[in-house]
Amino acid sequence: MPDRDWMTKAACRNHPNPEVFFPSARDVHVRKEIAEAARICAACPVIEKCGQYRRDTESAWGIWGGDIVRTQAYGNTLAQDRTSLVHGTEGMYKRHLRRREKPCPACTQAQQRARSQRRDRRRETA
Repeated sequence: MPDRDWMTKAACRNHPNPEVFFPSARDVHVRKEIAEAARICAACPVIEKCGQYRRDTESAWGIWGGDIVRTQAYGNTLAQDRTSLVHGTEGMYKRHLRRREKPCPACTQAQQRARSQRRDRRRETA
């Protein structure tokens, strides 16, 4: 079972409207909600752990670690659409590279931080 201790430090923890992190395409304010969630995620001290939790648990809906995840069932297959929302994440750093753009400073810093954390985890397990 994935660790959840990081959740107590999440910027979204005490948000008065948690539905912002689970927007519905039927809601007329969906873009506004996504923008608000992106703003909160960008300043979150545990954004990387949140994204990792989503990957570990394969959460099928919501905004996790600055990414929006929409999974819809089509017959027996699942189609998953993941769109990075905010700069300052490793995912957005990779998007910059795929687009052949120079990564912004916030994304570069996030990528360096994530690389350092992976290196530290490898050292701990060695």
